[in-house]
Amino acid sequence: MKLYVCYGDWKQPILGHKHPCGEAHQALLDAGYDPEVVKVYGLGPLPLWLQPRRKRVVELTGKSWV
Repeated sequence: MKLYVCYGDWKQPILGHKHPCGEAHQALLDAGYDPEVVKVYGLGPLPLWLQPRRKRVVELTGKSWV
């Protein structure tokens, strides 16, 4: 199983909010999975030519957000 994340899967709150990528990773670990974490970097609303690693995410989901 692959989990596509932005920059990382940190779980510590930043400015009072937990990061959703870290929350998703922890939920999979708690459920007994050991996902391969794929860092795609970038930011969802930016054009894909600025963030080529997100192309696979768009191919899989139709969206550039992870």
